[in-house]
Amino acid sequence: TSATSTPPATTSAPPATGTTGGTSGATGAPPATPAANRTTGAPPSKAATCATDAAGGAPPAPLATSTAGDTTTAAAAATAADAADATLPPLAGSLAGPLIAIGLLALRPACGITVDPLVALPAGGLAGILCTRRLRKLGESLAFGLEKMSLVAVLLVGTGTIAGVIKSSSLRDWILGSLNSAGLGESLIAPVSGALMSAATASTTAGATIASSSFAAVILAAGVSAAGGAAMINAGATMLDHLPHGSFFHASAGSMQIDLKDRLKLIPYETLIGGFLALFSTLSCLLLNIS
Repeated sequence: TSATSTPPATTSAPPATGTTGGTSGATGAPPATPAANRTTGAPPSKAATCATDAAGGAPPAPLATSTAGDTTTAAAAATAADAADATLPPLAGSLAGPLIAIGLLALRPACGITVDPLVALPAGGLAGILCTRRLRKLGESLAFGLEKMSLVAVLLVGTGTIAGVIKSSSLRDWILGSLNSAGLGESLIAPVSGALMSAATASTTAGATIASSSFAAVILAAGVSAAGGAAMINAGATMLDHLPHGSFFHASAGSMQIDLKDRLKLIPYETLIGGFLALFSTLSCLLLNIS
């Protein structure tokens, strides 16, 4: 009789999860997910991820981004900016025109020499063109200026007409009667007249001029000093000088390139600022008795 021998064991333990060899490498199947991760749905542990990367399952590393294109774009932008700056006139030449116009207008208070703005402003513009050496663009500059100032010029003519009508009307007597009926002192005639005249003309200059020429005698007779009366009239004239029928409204809207609807939204804020200015000016003049 031959002894019965047991066959050798052929069952071997499966390789550890996450190792390089084993059944994963033989069959091409992905590495087994750890039990903890299968049950909880949590991401693989750091050790398992490292093992997977070593087995060849790591994603490719991102390619380095070349900065050559960005450098070229920046250089082109810098070159374009330099070319644009080269076409601009020098600062001294650009300031020459406004300074000359201001100097011509300042001759009246400084030396008693009156230069009409219709002469001073075009003279300053022509001097600016000559100083900036843009004489070949004279026609283009004149067309641009007329386009921007045509509306303002028409409004100034209308404002001057309104000022003349108000000065020749009985509005002065009506304002004095209204103040007396309201029980307000005659010392308040200065700021009130400045505000009303600026509302009628939509101009600080025209409003203050008409108010001072129409109410100067009454203001001085009320015991207000000349300096105090002038300060209150000027402060009151800033309250309503920005109404739509004036040049300031359209000039500021054109400079900021905003439409009429957005410009109208600013009127309450401008009125509030002018009101505070007139209030503090009036209180300062009356309380401090500025002479």
